[in-house]
Amino acid sequence: MTKYYTGGGTPEATGDAKLFIAEFLGGFPDDYDFVDIEDGGYITKADPYWRFGEAGGDQVVEIGLWDDYRIRITDASGIQGWDEGESEWVDLLTGGEGGGTDVSPGVLEDHTVSGITSTFTAGENLVFGSFCYIKSDGKMWRADADATATMPIVAMATAIIAADAEGIFLMLGSARDDTWALTITGGMANIIYASLTLGGITSTMPTGAGDEVQPVGFASTATTIYFNPQLWIMRNTS
Repeated sequence: MTKYYTGGGTPEATGDAKLFIAEFLGGFPDDYDFVDIEDGGYITKADPYWRFGEAGGDQVVEIGLWDDYRIRITDASGIQGWDEGESEWVDLLTGGEGGGTDVSPGVLEDHTVSGITSTFTAGENLVFGSFCYIKSDGKMWRADADATATMPIVAMATAIIAADAEGIFLMLGSARDDTWALTITGGMANIIYASLTLGGITSTMPTGAGDEVQPVGFASTATTIYFNPQLWIMRNTS
């Protein structure tokens, strides 16, 4: 059996609020006395910050830096990260039998997203709901289905992003904007497309000569979309 300890903590010195880690090489013996993490928490507000358990509450494992970056795994909420600016926990991965990333639209508020995001640099001033393509400079610019050069849509801006600034873009998932007025009649009519309006989307398939037709998802409500941009594009020739 090999044990590794961090910060001087030991199993016997429970008054020392530093985490100890024991690694058993070759497995645990049959008579090993496991401890319920709900009842065995060790808490310190010093860096690095560690916590096992939450008295009378959910089972939780939490690590990080106390005043900066923390990640926790809980029985009820899955994997969450601490947002120091908002002083709240935000979901990274949701719990449940299947796990995975929650992209369900029902939990969204106006001007919020849920899904897979990535950081890019904006080529121009963008707002929430600017649907973008990547230009030759490697930056995100508003797409326009009028021409091949301004297509295809690959991401959506999730906030106001100034030109040449980095920002968060939705790559796949759900988004809500209460100014949208999308068609909800079922079937093919719910599909949304790259728009002829710069940076926009539309429920109407472009039909003009030379227009680019790119499905980018579907409307789940009049103000909520599931964003899933397709990278095959059809061009109208007449």
